[in-house]
Amino acid sequence: AESLSLPISKEQLAYLLGTTPETLSRSLAKMVEDGLIAMEGKEITVRDELGLNGLASVCMPKE
Repeated sequence: AESLSLPISKEQLAYLLGTTPETLSRSLAKMVEDGLIAMEGKEITVRDELGLNGLASVCMPKE
């Protein structure tokens, strides 16, 4: 499983994504609940790459 460590706070990440910290937290919690990722502090581990890619394709606008 791939892991990454967020180099910034969740508040800063939310700002960069154009959302609120609360919305970001809910989205991350849903991805944890769905088994797509695991989180511990600033460490995020991808648990289901195909599922995460599927979620990204639903969320991204088609060109």
